[in-house]
This record gives sequence, structure tokens and C-alpha cells, in this order.
Amino acid sequence: MAIKHTFARLAVAAVLSTAGAAAQADYVDVDLSGWQSFGALFNPNNSSTFVSLGAGAAVTGFEYLGLTFTAQSPSWRSEFTLTVNYDPPNENLAAFMDHSPSTLNSAGVFGPANGAWGSGGSFNDGAPFTVGPNGQVWVVVWETYDDGGPTGLDATVSAGTLRIHYTPAIPEPGSMALLALGLGAVGVAVRRRRRTADL
Repeated sequence: MAIKHTFARLAVAAVLSTAGAAAQADYVDVDLSGWQSFGALFNPNNSSTFVSLGAGAAVTGFEYLGLTFTAQSPSWRSEFTLTVNYDPPNENLAAFMDHSPSTLNSAGVFGPANGAWGSGGSFNDGAPFTVGPNGQVWVVVWETYDDGGPTGLDATVSAGTLRIHYTPAIPEPGSMALLALGLGAVGVAVRRRRRTADL
């Protein structure tokens, strides 16, 4: 009898925790060590990756932690740009966050430094956005000016983490209703078993 009641309590707790967790802010870290920028946003040599946050997640900002990079002449430190984008290869360019951490118009080493999109730096653009149907965002480093140096390499990151802040999508009402229906069926089964045991 006690086991059945405990199971029912755990099922209710699972529903409540699922509903609560869906609205909590979260983050994901991307290690930028070894990343390189070679030119404009869509230069195929720029380092980049796709990060899965889930369809409908709300990207609220990003920060960099311990970022250290070296800009090669003729490139400037102020040209190095971090971007979290709404996955342009598969969707569109309408939602993005661009940030250039440095204000120094010269080659050389930047950092180590911490900072965030939307504050400081030489360049900020974009706004918070909702992740599209495929659930991914595109993270890329690039240059606001294509210097066209002898090797094409503009900057190399020696250390640093990009932390993307987001709020996961809230489950659709239909999904929550199906979960509640399933738990209701479990409750009915538990009651029937209890009645049978009492006979």
C-alpha cells in the first residue's frame, strides 16, 4: 500500500518538476580554444559549430570567459567578432547576436578577458531571439573587415569559453495534457489493484 502511494507522489512530483524546469534559464558552453577567423561572416575557413538548444528556446545573450586571442597584422583586434546566429544555412539571417570584444585598432594579443554581448567592445548588433524549427544555433568567429593578408588568417583564439544563455521552450499544452492523461491512467490502475487486493 505504501509503495503505491509513494509511486503516485513521485509521478505528481515529476509533472511539477517538468513544468517548472521548462521555464528556468539555462546555458551551454562552447570551448573556443584553437578557433580561427579568416575573413567575413561566411568565409568557409572561419571556425564554427552548431549547438542544439531545442526548437522554440529563447536565446537571451552570451558571454565570454577567459577569452584570449591574437590578431595577425594587418588585421586589428577590434575586427574579431563572436556570433550566435539563428542557423542561417537552414533558416534565415533575421535573428543573431554579434559582438567584437576589443576596441584596439591594432594587431596583437587580446585578453585574457571576460565580457558579454551587448556591453563594451567595438561592435554590438542583434537582439534576443527564438530558436527555429531545427533547434540549432550557429556559433562562429569572423572579421568585420576582410584584410586579405598573405595567409588569410586574421586571428587565433588560444583560450576562452563562449557561454550561451537561453530559456528552454515551454512544452506545448498538448504534450502536458498527454502526460497528465498517462499519469491519470496509472492512478486508475493503482486504485483497481488496491480494490482487488482488499477483496
